[in-house]
Amino acid sequence: MGVTIHDVAARAGVSIKTVSRVMNAEPNVRDAVRERVRAAMADLDYIPNAGARRMASARSLLIGLFFHPRLASYITGIQLGAARQCRDRDYMLAAEPIEWPAVDVVALIERTVRRAHLDGVILVPPQSNDIEIVALLERLQVPFVRVSPTAEPDRGASVFVDDRRGAVEATRHLIALGHRDIAFLGGPLASKGSAPRPRRDGFLDAMAEAGLPVPDNRVIYGEFTFSSGQRCADTLLGARTRPTAIVAANDAMAAGVLSAAARRGLKVPDDLSVTGFDDAEIASVVSPALTTIRQPLEQIGAAAADMLLAAQPSGKLDSVRRRLDIELVVRESTAPPRS
Repeated sequence: MGVTIHDVAARAGVSIKTVSRVMNAEPNVRDAVRERVRAAMADLDYIPNAGARRMASARSLLIGLFFHPRLASYITGIQLGAARQCRDRDYMLAAEPIEWPAVDVVALIERTVRRAHLDGVILVPPQSNDIEIVALLERLQVPFVRVSPTAEPDRGASVFVDDRRGAVEATRHLIALGHRDIAFLGGPLASKGSAPRPRRDGFLDAMAEAGLPVPDNRVIYGEFTFSSGQRCADTLLGARTRPTAIVAANDAMAAGVLSAAARRGLKVPDDLSVTGFDDAEIASVVSPALTTIRQPLEQIGAAAADMLLAAQPSGKLDSVRRRLDIELVVRESTAPPRS
């Protein structure tokens, strides 16, 4: 006969009910007891029956994360942090790519939530700014956490960084190096997407603070993708007078700027300085490595998952807003302009 929950309880010196509470990630179990039960399960090589756990707890033990596949470099850190947090609480993270806006996002999320019986949902940009999705989850009474929301940010629980201040710091860095003609490459301004306005506004704040003008042709919008960064950089660098520096609203577009500059025979940072935002993996693997604003992506994912898991088993989650710190990371893509 295989190892049973009775064996685990005996090894850990606790009741069967306590073992069940640990397996179902229920609250009101002391950390020391939780670790003792987990150690007993590991010693005995006990693998609980997932189906039985779900039936017993009336929960799926699944947290859903919906994301746009084109933003993979940004999502990877968030997904890793959330997955680790879920694993530590004996939950699983179900990550679902959404080809937004090619599909009916609201209908897809509703279908997934109902079929998988998700215990909670993490919404990342652009879905975190889609109020229709927020309203859907409220109607379904499914707890959710929004990452970096800019539309009705106080609606529901959220984890965020100060995007505006990050753009200010990136722009101030370039101004301190001596740049005066600086362009901004933002995300899709008219969409429900992630933070183009706060990052643009931060850029404009820093330029105004320094008394530097920003002509209309120095602010341009892409789609948060590498290819759109290339395309927008071609527009900026093909002008009669080109900027000496570009502030990009994310690292993928900044990497696209590097590519466009190289195709034109421009050296970064000698001929052009470039900054990104996020400090996604691509920022440190491109050449030259990107100066960027680091937001703690793994911590963001872990914090979002922690908020959802803390709401179990009741599913009641207050509208808490948790802000995490950002940091300017100076690498090889910025330098003083040529004299």
